[in-house]
Amino acid sequence: MAKVEALKIDWDYGEKGNLTTDSIIEGLRSGAVEDGEVAWEAGDIAEAFAEHRTLVEAEYLQPFQAHVPLEPMNCTAHFRDDGRLEIWAPTQSPSAAYNVAKSITQSKIRRGLEEVREKLLGFRDESVDVHTTLLGGGFGRRLQQDYVAEVVKIAQHYNRPVQLVWTREEDVQHDHYHPMTLHKLKGVLDDNGMPVAWDHLVAGHNVSAEGAAPHPYAIGHSRVSVLDYATIIPKGAWRSVAPHYNVFAVEHFLDELALAGKQDPVELRLKLLGDQPRLRKVLEMVADSANWSNGLGRGVAMGAGVVSRWGSHVAQVVEVAATATDGWRVKKVTCAIDCGIVINPDIVRQQMEGSIVFGLSAATKSKITIKNGRVEQSNFHNYPILGIHETPEIEVLIVQSEEEPGGIGEPGVPPLAPALANALLVATGQPVRELPLKLG
Repeated sequence: MAKVEALKIDWDYGEKGNLTTDSIIEGLRSGAVEDGEVAWEAGDIAEAFAEHRTLVEAEYLQPFQAHVPLEPMNCTAHFRDDGRLEIWAPTQSPSAAYNVAKSITQSKIRRGLEEVREKLLGFRDESVDVHTTLLGGGFGRRLQQDYVAEVVKIAQHYNRPVQLVWTREEDVQHDHYHPMTLHKLKGVLDDNGMPVAWDHLVAGHNVSAEGAAPHPYAIGHSRVSVLDYATIIPKGAWRSVAPHYNVFAVEHFLDELALAGKQDPVELRLKLLGDQPRLRKVLEMVADSANWSNGLGRGVAMGAGVVSRWGSHVAQVVEVAATATDGWRVKKVTCAIDCGIVINPDIVRQQMEGSIVFGLSAATKSKITIKNGRVEQSNFHNYPILGIHETPEIEVLIVQSEEEPGGIGEPGVPPLAPALANALLVATGQPVRELPLKLG
């Protein structure tokens, strides 16, 4: 069994060796709102802000995050004597694995002709077989086929099956990361404490406004802009993708507006969701089940968050309780989902529970930092994930619906972090400016 540790390499990091987390953050903060590309606009922002009643401003920073599936990247490839290539891979895209393998084993010219023939005639070269195994966790990481490409290149030199298994250190330090994002928000309240203007800038590397543009709230003057800030850090899909970072900013800022306007956060949402009956319903369900109106007391606080994406509507309430060491622990998460017609309620419940654990881990623990151009974290000792002993009670409510089925793999993730941040805002009076947040 060959191990990569046997290689003796002297690395030259070049000019990119000066890259650090701090330098990336400085670059993000240097971007001006007016430099962003408008993704969505309603009303007249300039006029609304010119009136300048009660102005609220906030900035949120979210880190690079790795996927860390429990099964690291691995693949087995075998070039058979008859010229066929067989691949066994835990991949989220067998077709992408197939295409990567074909591009390696064929010349560019020949590959181009093969692609034309496949598209025009429906022909598919059967000399490559991809056997998809159980994933051991994917979360978007296994959409990338770098580990497949690596073992195919190695296997070309052998006449027997070759298995490649990345170490946990390789897995953490050579991921395609969820991007770091910076959010700059401004809002204006009228004399009754109601939001009348909203301005949101999303800054990051190749980021999207999905989940923020449009936001779900009836705020007459709204604008969302996106500012691209390129880095060399590899970017990839990560469970719930852009709504993960955008929904946090939207939902936490709405609670900051509610606090400034002396409004109950759930009641404010319900007032602003007039034309979204399905989202209103899940919010009402979750607030009722969590006993929102009577659930706030000494040493206990609650926060709410919602999302409408992937054809589904989700609301969550996070309850936190004070600890003996002046910290906070997540006591319970109540979740309601309307995903249309439900085929298997147990799978819906499992996906929501898994999403909540995944989201809580990301909100309280996950952070990739860069020093001298390299990822500092390497394993679970410095990139921890949520343990069983830290997992709260979870209650999942499912709306009985006749609407078309929606997604359930991703919409349970985005509301968790803002709901938790909103609970801490109630508990401490202090907004969360940076993730992961600290409970202790």
